[in-house]
Amino acid sequence: MAIPDPTRIDAPPAILIQFFGLTFLLSWGAFLPVVFGLVPVASATPLVIASIFGPTIAALVLTWRADGSTGLQRLLARLVRVRVPIRWFVAALLPVGLGLLGWWVLYLTAGAGPLGQFGGDLGRLPTPIIVALFLVSSLGSGALAEELGWRGYALPRLQARFDALGASLLLGAVWAVWHLPVFLLTDAGTTLPFGWYLPRLLALSVLLTWVFDHTRGSVLHAVLLHAAVNGTEAFVSASLDTPLLELRYGQAMTLLTVAAALVVIVVWGWELGDPRQPTVGDAQER
Repeated sequence: MAIPDPTRIDAPPAILIQFFGLTFLLSWGAFLPVVFGLVPVASATPLVIASIFGPTIAALVLTWRADGSTGLQRLLARLVRVRVPIRWFVAALLPVGLGLLGWWVLYLTAGAGPLGQFGGDLGRLPTPIIVALFLVSSLGSGALAEELGWRGYALPRLQARFDALGASLLLGAVWAVWHLPVFLLTDAGTTLPFGWYLPRLLALSVLLTWVFDHTRGSVLHAVLLHAAVNGTEAFVSASLDTPLLELRYGQAMTLLTVAAALVVIVVWGWELGDPRQPTVGDAQER
């Protein structure tokens, strides 16, 4: 029996419309009351957490409705896929290198201070341990909450209809728009304008697809890459003492992420490599 390709799942367009619609309904429905001042920011933590999980909840609901417990098992099994070449674990941590490179550029050009200037008990730890703590803490702040939906559910269905690059850019655009309420909330702390944020997420979506396809649909690797982005940015930003430096860092990261995505596209092509050879463990997805 042929092993199904978990990176390309044929589905009617209505399924994707339902997924995106339910995701926005859940996420914006929870977050917009905070944006419009109906819920004070100080007491909005439960709503913020609920909004972040919108893509994953939508994926679980629609998978259960279509394929029952068997479909859920297949989807969740891709969260623990570890039997892939080690180089793709390294690739998933690429944003750590990009983030540190972005700080280095800022250090040379804009007068950013040294990394790891933390007070209290955290400041007494070795810098590699601090970085690891930021990465682990970032697993739940977006990565785990989102990727089962974006990459686990939506991307394979988009790739059944578009080439890998087209699917990446379309999903990246939706992903960026999904974040729009954060830019409407002035207390959210974001200093990067949406005009800079959009190309960054488009490029990041390309990198996520590249890793996702080469690991035969591993949501685990998408989670790791997403967490590496959030964790490294949080680590570096904690060392930046002015909003202007944070803005410059965000702009540097947009340029570096776009550059990395362009390298992937030039080297691997529009299909980002399109590896369809089964890896060990794929037989479990029959």
